[in-house]
Amino acid sequence: MSSIEKINLANEISPVLFIRESAMELFEKIELNSAKEIVVDFQEINFMSRAFAHEYVVQRRKCSKKISEIHLSKDMEKMIEIVSK
Repeated sequence: MSSIEKINLANEISPVLFIRESAMELFEKIELNSAKEIVVDFQEINFMSRAFAHEYVVQRRKCSKKISEIHLSKDMEKMIEIVSK
C-alpha cells in the first residue's frame, strides 16, 4: 500500500478533457485507490472544458483523499479558479 500515488490524466482519460462523466469516473477510481494522497498530473493535457473543470472541483471537494495537482497550465489553473467560486 502506497501512501501517495500519481495519476496521469492524459493516460487515464485523454489529452482532451471534455465531459463531466470523465471527472466522476476519475474520482470513483481515486476513492477505490488504497493511497491516502493522490497527485493528479495534468502533463500532456491539451484542453479542459469548463464542464470537466467544474465537475473535477465538485468531486475533489467530496473526495476523502488528499488531492494535489501538478503540471497545470496557466489556462487550466485559471479555469479551476473560476469554477471554484
